[in-house]
Amino acid sequence: MNEHQNPTSTQGSAVTVIGLGPMGRAMTRTLLTAGHPVTVWNRTAGRADGVVAEGATRAATPGEALEASDLVILSLTDYRAMYDILDGSTASLAGRTLVNLSSDTPDRTREA
Repeated sequence: MNEHQNPTSTQGSAVTVIGLGPMGRAMTRTLLTAGHPVTVWNRTAGRADGVVAEGATRAATPGEALEASDLVILSLTDYRAMYDILDGSTASLAGRTLVNLSSDTPDRTREA
């Protein structure tokens, strides 16, 4: 069990959301409403302002965002964005569940 998991807590499990377009912001708000601590990161930092004001925690880097939670949701445009953002932080993926909601071609999806 890690510091984000407490079986006696009534608070939900920690979640990270990377990518704060309309879908990423909506997911973050839904998770916050359900009682989950949420860490967020976006290339354009200002996109996090609204959800941070609502209770999310802003990570300074993608690596910091990955390390904040065992469950990481990527809401990115495509796999190129995923590679660009996660480059240099792949070691932080070990032991985490990664949910990638990016879309791309079938060949790029298989490759990723």
